[in-house]
Amino acid sequence: RHFATTLVSLPQRARPMDSTYAKCLASCAAILSTKTILVHCLGVRSRIMGKSLAQPEDGGNPLLPVLKLALVCYGSDFGGADFVQRCERIAKNAAENEPFFFMTAITGGLAGLIPCGLGCQLALAYTGCRIGHAVTYILGPKITTAPRSFTWISGAVISLGVSGIILSKTKGAIEL
Repeated sequence: RHFATTLVSLPQRARPMDSTYAKCLASCAAILSTKTILVHCLGVRSRIMGKSLAQPEDGGNPLLPVLKLALVCYGSDFGGADFVQRCERIAKNAAENEPFFFMTAITGGLAGLIPCGLGCQLALAYTGCRIGHAVTYILGPKITTAPRSFTWISGAVISLGVSGIILSKTKGAIEL
């Protein structure tokens, strides 16, 4: 009974998020979403150019000529099957990291636990790290792994920092 009463009363206690912080998070999320779509497009482009389509029936897709044109399937395919795997790993890494950062940053903002200025700076730095991680992963064979490791670790530290801010203000308490 107490749990049901708490669920009903939650919206009454919710605070509106600072609009500047909300816009900053929305912009960062849009940038990272665009990055992931572009990475998928690069992988599909390489698959089409290398004639290594994901499924046997994909070769008969009537939209294949349109995809070839839209994805500019001319020139280098950037590395064939290895490049496709690289793109898939970038997308997987993004799915394993980025939603958790935004879930934490948004809920912390809604609870009024993340100061707007600091929150925006952290979100922008995190977005820069994630873009840097994708670029250095794509360039992997041409550069050392140090920049990729640095950008991933930096993004993880920022994400943990946002969590730390929230936990320091709530002292880890979970109230129902």
